Amino acid sequence: MRKTGYSAASVTSHPDPIAQYEEIQLNLAVGILQDIAYAHIEAGAQRTASLLMSLAKIERDLQGICKSGHAR
Repeated sequence: MRKTGYSAASVTSHPDPIAQYEEIQLNLAVGILQDIAYAHIEAGAQRTASLLMSLAKIERDLQGICKSGHAR
């Protein structure tokens, strides 16, 4: 299972706990999608490169949302 490195304490000590929580949720979503892609790699799926490129775009989009403060 993926270790996120986040704890309840890190959320509550952040200047904007709601924004921090939303960022954590977005990061977890990206992590789950990456885990799915890696499962395809391990299984020898044909569309691995396409999946990873799609995930990279999703990750960039989510990071942009987090940085712009529009993750609400």
